[in-house]
Amino acid sequence: MDLGRVTWFIIIMVGGSAIINTIVTLLWLIKSKKEAKMKKTNRLRQMSGNPPQWEQKAGSPVGLQPLGGSQKLRNFIYVKSFKYDEKRKFKLSSGGRSKFYFNCKPVLLSSYGQYLIGKIIFNIIKDMDIQAVGGLELGAVPIACAVANESFRQGKPIEAFVVRKKLKDHGIVAKIEGNIKAGDRVIVVDDVVTTGQSTIQAIEAARENGLIVDGVVVLVDREEMNGRQNIQKHVNNFITLFNASDFLNMVGCHQPN
Repeated sequence: MDLGRVTWFIIIMVGGSAIINTIVTLLWLIKSKKEAKMKKTNRLRQMSGNPPQWEQKAGSPVGLQPLGGSQKLRNFIYVKSFKYDEKRKFKLSSGGRSKFYFNCKPVLLSSYGQYLIGKIIFNIIKDMDIQAVGGLELGAVPIACAVANESFRQGKPIEAFVVRKKLKDHGIVAKIEGNIKAGDRVIVVDDVVTTGQSTIQAIEAARENGLIVDGVVVLVDREEMNGRQNIQKHVNNFITLFNASDFLNMVGCHQPN
């Protein structure tokens, strides 16, 4: 056999094998990347969960305790909103610094977060004689809207209202906006409580405008700076869906401070 032909035959065979191996490797990498992405997606879905299930529990503020739903919302907040750093780099609105921080806007403004929050809070307050829910802009707005939307879906409409931080200088100047009137019984809502001042500001504004504040529901209590105690000086009924320790336990830290 001609030596040149043998040489070319070997080159072609080796080159063909290399190309095949390259193609197989690329296909394997693409498959692995897709599988990794799917695993991550499934893990997040498992953490955030499906629509909540409810169970009666004696001793809760109004007889209802959101079990499945609260766990899913907690995990969703942990994934999207909870930040932790041992170096205490997070500056709080109070001026202090902390090793953990809650930015609840990604949850509050997400469709899934709205669904869970609306379900949970409405099921807590639905047996109360309440005409509206609301609070200080910005954190309370998506919470109030989520609850109002869920209340309508369940055939027991509750209005939403917002307390302005600053009065506008045009049009109809009003501290509180919403389809409400003096004498309505309301629940004040907030996303995160530290000192409780924003919640108290909303309570005082509501009462100044003739609303009857029956209680407060907050998403997260940071468990520091006497936030809960400060609010309870103004209302008897204070309900928090989660405490800071619920999330700190998830990272192995058991103290909120």
